[in-house]
Amino acid sequence: MVNDWNLYRYIDGDCIPPSRDPFWLNSNEVPLPDYEAGNDVPNEVGPMEVTTILGERIEPKWKPPRVVQLGPLWAEVDGADLFERGLGHVTDTYHWRQTVGMVFLEVKVPEGTSARDLRVTIEPTRLSIAVGANTPIFDEQLYMKIYVGSSADTEASIWELQDKRVVVFNLVKWHRLAAGNVRDSSRTWWRQCFVNEEGFTHLTNPHGDYYQQKDK
Repeated sequence: MVNDWNLYRYIDGDCIPPSRDPFWLNSNEVPLPDYEAGNDVPNEVGPMEVTTILGERIEPKWKPPRVVQLGPLWAEVDGADLFERGLGHVTDTYHWRQTVGMVFLEVKVPEGTSARDLRVTIEPTRLSIAVGANTPIFDEQLYMKIYVGSSADTEASIWELQDKRVVVFNLVKWHRLAAGNVRDSSRTWWRQCFVNEEGFTHLTNPHGDYYQQKDK
């Protein structure tokens, strides 16, 4: 077999092995390892680019998944405006807003949490969230009663996990016009979401914008 080391036996005069020929090196994007220097380790020159005979790069059939950088929670929510109009509240651990018939609550959980690991309890007057068999990381008593319903009920209060870091509750208010237990929409207004939360003490009645909020 002819190689760099025995090439001189087959060619008269001086000969330069291809791995030492400057012209050959310049015509190839990836040079051969310098075996004489002893640096012939695996992946020495990095992965080689796969191209066609025309020099066009061949892309892999399946591209790697795109990494999505999530922004801070509730950064786009104007918490001061919500509180001023008596429509909701934003804290470091949760954010809620209300309509005439619904309360939408988002609670922060550890990033990467799986829905299978969550133990979420929705009761008429209490909400609880626990990860695995650990102590609940969120356990609060509601300021007013909600309608829990059942899995076959289209108006039941439900929850879901979003982005593996937020538990979203869609809570149906118990006092609402559709249920027929109140005659005035102002009676459906929540002054606060939880018993241990600061209420809208600066308002005696719902803000006018409260009646314009949609239940979705």
